[in-house]
Amino acid sequence: MIFPFLNGEQVPSEIDFNALELHKQNTVLFEIGVKEDAVHRGGINLFGKNFGDFNQAIIMTLK
Repeated sequence: MIFPFLNGEQVPSEIDFNALELHKQNTVLFEIGVKEDAVHRGGINLFGKNFGDFNQAIIMTLK
């Protein structure tokens, strides 16, 4: 499950991407992490272009 946050605050489910006006920005910063109280807390392996088994850059899609 994805829990969207914006500036450290969870975005209510009734707000869509158009309301966030992300199209007015030149960049979008995103963070990937595991909450400290997660049931399956551990590490994350995240590979990008020229690393890992697949030569695939990380692609973020906003819908």
